[in-house]
Amino acid sequence: AKFNSSMVRSWGTYYNGVVIGIACYLNNDIYISGSTAVATGIASTGAYQTALGGSQDCFVARFSAAGSRIWGTYYGGPQGDNHGDVATDGQGNVFLTGTTASTTGIATAGSYQSALASSFQDVFLVKFNNAGMPQWGTYSGGPATDLGSHVIPNPRGHIYVSGYTSSSSGIASPGGYQTLFGGNYDLFIAEFNTAGNRLWATY
Repeated sequence: AKFNSSMVRSWGTYYNGVVIGIACYLNNDIYISGSTAVATGIASTGAYQTALGGSQDCFVARFSAAGSRIWGTYYGGPQGDNHGDVATDGQGNVFLTGTTASTTGIATAGSYQSALASSFQDVFLVKFNNAGMPQWGTYSGGPATDLGSHVIPNPRGHIYVSGYTSSSSGIASPGGYQTLFGGNYDLFIAEFNTAGNRLWATY
């Protein structure tokens, strides 16, 4: 829903999923993201992924400032994919992070982490252009459960991802602030460059 500065609703719409993230672009277009188990009403014609890939997928959709959907796409593989936070940068790129148990349909060739490292769930990060087509995608995680919760780009186009993890390895980079797992679940934060390569990460 969109409200004006007097808190009067300008428009509102349903969307067939659980919305986790919302972001606005410079031209006032709106992006929403989340997860869904619904097989219809999510993806637009000609979208990157027009069909539900598994029991649950992440999604991202772009709306105009007037509330009309410009495009929407699923993003996920044959297993469960959920959460799904979204952010945009000044060049119109769209970043989606979330949590995945899918062994396919997530990472692109040559990505930072091309395979699921966990027998449970890993974080994923994907970069779309403003037409909703992925530029790259990567897993990020260790051998246990890793959950991505937030994503934000900085002015240089680098991307920060945060979440929490029960992995005792595969998370922190050498020389990070906290390189050792603290126990049970730890928070993490990681920085990726514009090409999707991880620069550093820390518990």
